[in-house]
Amino acid sequence: MLMIHDGAGTASARNGRRTVAVVVNFRTADDTIAAVRSLQTSVLPFSRIVVVDNGSGDGSVRRISSSRIEVELIEESENRGFSAGGNAGIRRALQMGADRIFLMNADATVSPDALATLERVLGDDGRLGIVGPIVVSKADPEAIESFGISFSRRTGRMRNLDFGKRLRAIARPDRRSVDAVTGCAMLIKSAVFERAGMLDEDYFFGFEDVDFCLRAREHGFATAAAGGAIVFHQGQASIGRSSASRIYFATRNHVRVGARVFSRQSRAAQMGRALAILGFNFAHAVQAPDVPRLEGFRGFLAGARDHYSGRYGCGSFRDGYAMESGIMVQSAVR
Repeated sequence: MLMIHDGAGTASARNGRRTVAVVVNFRTADDTIAAVRSLQTSVLPFSRIVVVDNGSGDGSVRRISSSRIEVELIEESENRGFSAGGNAGIRRALQMGADRIFLMNADATVSPDALATLERVLGDDGRLGIVGPIVVSKADPEAIESFGISFSRRTGRMRNLDFGKRLRAIARPDRRSVDAVTGCAMLIKSAVFERAGMLDEDYFFGFEDVDFCLRAREHGFATAAAGGAIVFHQGQASIGRSSASRIYFATRNHVRVGARVFSRQSRAAQMGRALAILGFNFAHAVQAPDVPRLEGFRGFLAGARDHYSGRYGCGSFRDGYAMESGIMVQSAVR
């Protein structure tokens, strides 16, 4: 563990709580620095900011260290995925006595009033354990990526709510009850980790956020999205838009979430829901506009195969993009 500018802990939240931000970096040092600087502009200051370098091996630690941003930097020896990197930062935040943990992607930036809004919404209802913002595109801040996530208990279908809509065209309630929020940015009560556990590291890339929110609900914590909080997201920073690895992880991890959620149902019901989830992902694989159809189909088949053979973590699938970039060779993160 490498600590930088330890004075970062002197600014505590005005409401008396300790809110610690956790950012996971994998070969995106410039994005991570920008993310931290946006956190430092928060109207309601964070108690600490923890950056986890997930085994980048590309000079990220040196660049972040020399950027003069006030963070505590944890250097991991290898990349075991977003969940493992997030958990390393979350454990450190809990050691610091954090009451709230703000988990954020390295390729995201927050609006100055986002934390204050999220804190207020989270504090207004004792049943809430997790709250997330509206996530919009950095390139087009009017384009919504997610205003919460729905997960169907009937079919297993997962949807990012209001995806593709224009921000000015939607109603923005102060609080929207949802099944989950994206791990791009979520504010979490520390008690959720104590009762529901940490992020599941087997997912490696994708659906760990949905799984975590659903597990939190099973332990009595609701999830909401706050219409007054905005986070700007770049996306595709570690795995490219044209990579079939996205299809692989989406298929494998979606079926995994469904298998856990529907585990108490009859065998026939479990099989029906698994087939429905596979159907959703097959359709996505062959229709994804940026992924060659054959590569997408290969990713889909590999994802299904690895789930049913119990192979998780970084998995077995390789595609041209992943091999060229080294993402799958040295493991991937969001």
